[in-house]
Amino acid sequence: MEINGKKVDRRTVKTKKAIRKAFLKLIEEKDINEITIQNIADEADINRKTFYNYYNGIYQVLEEIENEILETFQQDLQTLNVQNYNELVCATFRKLADIFQSDVNLHRLFMQMGKNSVIMERLKKIILSHSEQFLSEFFQKNENAAELAREYCLSGVIAVFAQWLKSGQKIPVEELAHAVTLMSAGVIQSLSAQDLSLDTIASSNLLSKTQ
Repeated sequence: MEINGKKVDRRTVKTKKAIRKAFLKLIEEKDINEITIQNIADEADINRKTFYNYYNGIYQVLEEIENEILETFQQDLQTLNVQNYNELVCATFRKLADIFQSDVNLHRLFMQMGKNSVIMERLKKIILSHSEQFLSEFFQKNENAAELAREYCLSGVIAVFAQWLKSGQKIPVEELAHAVTLMSAGVIQSLSAQDLSLDTIASSNLLSKTQ
């Protein structure tokens, strides 16, 4: 069996899958700090020695899962051809929803870990790398204000997505993305050293010219 061009023993794949499945089930039931290696071993029907053959601890299991999520998300964003910040936010919501809704256990992990997970900060960094081209035009005069605005906007994107996912995605993703973009525009207008009017923002590449 090959994964990413490398030969992998089927037994290894099966065992690691069982360990990860056990971890995701347990994270739904208790805080990660309360989960023990023995808990995972019992749930996965393996012994502790087998666990340590593949992982050095519980947080390595979590890190591996998060790495796969982030790699998938990064690859998906790289294939996009978005023209403005609103389209990027909309695409971000869609891609994240596809990832977490494709596996009920990943959905539970995201809901359970919330702000305590390193994945949130890593998601922000990925989104930042793709949004910089749309936001940079407003940040030429005051980098301190720019840093505050970026943090506020990107934290808002992640927080809104988490709440949207938790509430059952009742609002259409396009409507949600547009609302987040308008809120971001308000923050940029307040913090930017440039004298931006709402008309200026509306005609910028934050929003689609057709809206």
